Amino acid sequence: MLCACCGYDLGGGGPAGRCPECGAGFDRATGRNVRRASERAGRSPGANRAWGLTKVAGWLAAAVAALAAGGAASVASATPRRPLLTGLGFAAAFAAAAFVTWRGERSA
Repeated sequence: MLCACCGYDLGGGGPAGRCPECGAGFDRATGRNVRRASERAGRSPGANRAWGLTKVAGWLAAAVAALAAGGAASVASATPRRPLLTGLGFAAAFAAAAFVTWRGERSA
């Protein structure tokens, strides 16, 4: 949990009290002046979800682009397997990054 006023990590504190950084009072039970670490300051939960999905879509677009670039390079190459496999490797890495991002956004 973070202080909603300054962003200080309140993880080691008690259920209620004052932020050691800015002095704002907080109460975990009621959620007063606290926010989850995954929430960005000034954004609603819906905006956070939209941003998470945008990141996942970006990684997937990068995977498709890597695969397309490898396929295009293999057409003009004397050894067509090498660029295609390279593109496939990058696509797999980008797809893995999309999955990790998606899992992180789901758990947040």
